[in-house]
Amino acid sequence: MAKTSRLKKLKSRTIGTHDLKDRYAGFYQGAGLACLLSAILERPESYPGFLIDEQPVHPPFEFCISAAGFKSRDPISSRILSETFSTPTLHIVGKMDNIISPEYTKSILDVSTNKRIEEHDGGHFIPSKAPWRKFLIEWMRKGREEDIPSPEVATSTTTTPAASGTATPVGDGNVNANVVPSIESSG
Repeated sequence: MAKTSRLKKLKSRTIGTHDLKDRYAGFYQGAGLACLLSAILERPESYPGFLIDEQPVHPPFEFCISAAGFKSRDPISSRILSETFSTPTLHIVGKMDNIISPEYTKSILDVSTNKRIEEHDGGHFIPSKAPWRKFLIEWMRKGREEDIPSPEVATSTTTTPAASGTATPVGDGNVNANVVPSIESSG
């Protein structure tokens, strides 16, 4: 009982002295947590630990970014995410992700009703090329209201053909003979 009282005091002090953040981005397990917290903040009564004097400890998030996310098999997550949540959520999915199976990815997509799904051709990472950086910035600024073009469209137009000699050197064994450095514009 004393532990609960100390926790309430700590939450009250922290919330009273710090700006509340209204966005959450997570990768892998953090992405699952981001979605779970989004659902809890929409329905704080579903998890009484998020209530102080029967009031939510935090308002719902403005948006959520879930990269390589999934729905945990944890009993709390399973219970709370048995219902949908509607926080605007950007789901970033690697087509070649060998850590998160398509079934796990689908488990979180199925309960996210206000979602945008962006796939990339890579694996278990968040893409960092210029089109993705620009897309993420735009989506965070205003993308929930506007139709921002997919970063994969911009990325796919700059792909180097495998047999071009720039990605796979060809020639007399001199590895550097036919390699042309590729410089992407970062602006």
